Amino acid sequence: MNASVAYDWAIKHKFKADVFCFWTDYESWEGRKHPSQALSEYHRKVNPQAKAVYVTLAPYNILLVEPQASMLWGIAGFDPGTLRLIQMIAAGEL
Repeated sequence: MNASVAYDWAIKHKFKADVFCFWTDYESWEGRKHPSQALSEYHRKVNPQAKAVYVTLAPYNILLVEPQASMLWGIAGFDPGTLRLIQMIAAGEL
C-alpha cells in the first residue's frame, strides 16, 4: 500500500478534506515519498488545516506519523473507543 496516493489524488483534484483516515498494517510506504511528506504537500497546496489519522492493526515498528506533527495522529490497535477517538480528533476536541 502507498498511503501517499490518497494525498496525491486530493492534490491533483484540489479536493478539500478535513481528515484523512487510514486503517493500515503500517507497511504503507511503497511510493516515491513518505506519507508525512505527501501530507505536508497537501497542506501547502490545498488545505493547511487537514488532519490525518493512521490506525495500525498490526504490530510493526514503523512510523507514518512525525512525532512533532500536530495534524498527524497515530493510533495503535483497535477497540470500540477508536471510532470515538477519531471523531474527537476530527472535531478538534483533542
